[in-house]
Amino acid sequence: MAALLQPYCEEALGKVVDARTPGLVSLSFPPSEDVEPQPTEDYILATFYSTWRRSQLKMMHFFGPGVAQVKLKPSEEDSAEEASPQDSVQIAAGSNTVLIFRPSLFELSCRTEEETLILSASLLEHVDPLILTGNEVGDLDWLRCVEGPPGPEGHHINVVNLSSRLMARWDEPEAYRAGLSACTDSAVEIPITRWDISVYYCEDPDEVQPFQSLVKHQSYIEGIELFDHKYFQIQINEARGMDPMQRHVLEVGAQNLFKMGITKDIASRTPHHAGVSVGLDKDDYDKLPIPAEMQGGANVQAIIANRFSFIFNLKGPNYVADTACSASLTATHLAKFMLRDQTIDKLEFHIALGIHQCLSPFPFVGSSQSHMTSARCRTFNATAGGYMRGDGCSGLTLKPGDLPDERDAIWRGSMVGQNGKSATLTAPNGISQEEVIWKAIREAKISPTESCVWSCHGTGTSLGDPIEVGAVRKVQNKEQRDTTLLVVTNKSQTGHLEGGAAMTSLLAAVFQVKASSAIPCCHLRQLNPHLDQTGFNAVFNSELNSYQFSQGNVHVSSFGFGGTNAHAIFWGENVYHAPSNAELYQKRIWSMSPPEVRVNGSDPSLWDWDGPDQVILPGDKYSIEMNPDDPPNAPQRWFKEDTGVEEDEGEDENYCITGPFNEWDLEQMEDGAVPGLWTITVKVPTSGQVEFRILRNGNEDEVIYPDMDKCSQKLTPIHGPAREDQRNAKNTWLAEGIPGSSIKVDFFSCRGIRSINWMQATPVLMCVSWWSQGFSMCDAHITDLQGEHDAGDCRRVTAMCACGAVHSVLSVRRLEPSSLPFDRFLPR
Repeated sequence: MAALLQPYCEEALGKVVDARTPGLVSLSFPPSEDVEPQPTEDYILATFYSTWRRSQLKMMHFFGPGVAQVKLKPSEEDSAEEASPQDSVQIAAGSNTVLIFRPSLFELSCRTEEETLILSASLLEHVDPLILTGNEVGDLDWLRCVEGPPGPEGHHINVVNLSSRLMARWDEPEAYRAGLSACTDSAVEIPITRWDISVYYCEDPDEVQPFQSLVKHQSYIEGIELFDHKYFQIQINEARGMDPMQRHVLEVGAQNLFKMGITKDIASRTPHHAGVSVGLDKDDYDKLPIPAEMQGGANVQAIIANRFSFIFNLKGPNYVADTACSASLTATHLAKFMLRDQTIDKLEFHIALGIHQCLSPFPFVGSSQSHMTSARCRTFNATAGGYMRGDGCSGLTLKPGDLPDERDAIWRGSMVGQNGKSATLTAPNGISQEEVIWKAIREAKISPTESCVWSCHGTGTSLGDPIEVGAVRKVQNKEQRDTTLLVVTNKSQTGHLEGGAAMTSLLAAVFQVKASSAIPCCHLRQLNPHLDQTGFNAVFNSELNSYQFSQGNVHVSSFGFGGTNAHAIFWGENVYHAPSNAELYQKRIWSMSPPEVRVNGSDPSLWDWDGPDQVILPGDKYSIEMNPDDPPNAPQRWFKEDTGVEEDEGEDENYCITGPFNEWDLEQMEDGAVPGLWTITVKVPTSGQVEFRILRNGNEDEVIYPDMDKCSQKLTPIHGPAREDQRNAKNTWLAEGIPGSSIKVDFFSCRGIRSINWMQATPVLMCVSWWSQGFSMCDAHITDLQGEHDAGDCRRVTAMCACGAVHSVLSVRRLEPSSLPFDRFLPR
């Protein structure tokens, strides 16, 4: 109904309608029941009042079963632009009756003898938003973000740098961060460089064969076959036989070392007592038809990590972890214990990597046949039906100690556990997940309420998402939260990298603590109805959102499909830009309660409130006072500022134009097409210049004048009508035109906003003269025509030109002002 009426509202009502209220369901009480009026909260009252002021049309749908006796009584006070009907309207609204009326013209009363169900809504007038000018007064330090949860004391495990080579060409961590912040969908159709998807893809689920897949999209990295073997000082024949995972790990891990000043040449000369771990869950390379000489022991999974330490001369612990989807987090969790030992085996640092590559179509087909995969990870969404596969490699470097200037974040706590005996081997277990989370929280020495962002495993499955959110909810509901928890996942953008998935989540967590913000969830349109949100003070983040602290804790969960659950907690400080004063003001205003409403009777038009006026004119300004001692939910109080413009400006005033063109006589300007616009048409003298200034009410002491004398610029500041400077008040505008033609001068003045404009008003005849060499254009214009001519025809006439010459004209064209400046043309 609203969509049908909205296009006609502007013409019929004179108001632009762009919104409607949610449907309100009302059920009448029978006369036998006496219901006491319920107290109204200030927030509900303010919401009602602000909606009532914008209401233009009221729609009511009566469903019955009773008949409602509706009376529409004309309003007592008519609007200046509206005239109410004189007679009341009586309507017997039975079942399926639809009533539409204007609440500004009628007062509604409704009585029912039987139980009646009514659905109502209002169409709301468009309101231009108020713009924050930023002219703040006073100390703003208290508006800055509060510190938030404190960090751990003493020595701890630090994240000192990051590396990535991921999908969507996120070959640097900064690119990955930008992609996450922009909510990038990295899915693409599987390219021919991997395999021919047309051989395996089937569009119809009812016709799919055992060798076919219902999915043809994934996230993937380009150029996986490319490798700079010379940088790593590897022989070409050896490089050709290396597993692509080994090459990929070397490239990404080299970024971590380079950021610490370690290159291949330096590492060859100087060994480092540092560890390396790689989290993965499978290697597709051994499933490909590769030559026999490449199938030796050099391509087993352990070598993926071993080769990195060999190439870069690292002598610390080296291992590969495979716990399925939680492999990367599990591998990094184990490194935490090794770094804490600073007595017997003191490590300098540890590089933790996570990798996954989709090289073979067979796992792709198998996961699709098992109904595990989908074209997108629609985490938390009602249409979630599986995860999207992806590949890539990412990593981070951990260092022990107190490194406030070097660290990106602090690895505050982590824990790994197993489901044990569960419903099935691969079924998620909410109780086991909750236990792992609690152990990580106790190690981090924080409370659940100190959590700012929660990064879920979030593969987008109909079973896994509700179980995981249920575990988070149980943990968070142990204590009352003062702030809202932001629930996110990066898999809706990156896809599920399986064994390397957790590492992409760890990098995303570091980005979030460094920016004090939460990344958006892609494809989140309608929340999964199976997610239990009862008493859960959390929001499933659908856009880039900032939490209110300058430092905070970000949680990361990762659960393997075989039952290995892992959880990590990061703490960090905002190292990016501080919010502007305008952002601080806006955020503070949003957190405040609506303006207070003072009810005076049953008629809302008689009520008072502390908000802005119902009619806001251009130039109106308001201020809102804020005090650091006010509670966070203090009501807003709006104060209208004096703009220095008289309220009755424009009602009784008029403007005159004067100048040498009329021998300084006063000529009255006429009202324009819009309020505040004054216009006049003047004839251009033989000099081709119109010099003028404007007087208000014909008073020579109220001169409107430009910033400079003989000003030909229309955007020059306008002064007056008070004559601040006697000499400057004599300044004039200078408009150029064609002698004998007319110029239209427009002057606009409304509530302190003023502008001036002038343009050619009369059509101009343009002269095209004939020369033996061809056609040419005379720069002057025709002043006299001899002979028969028509603006729409091409006639041969004789004309006296303004240049003083007589031309034999082949063509005369009439040019309207809109076509100026004149373009050259040829006669037909």
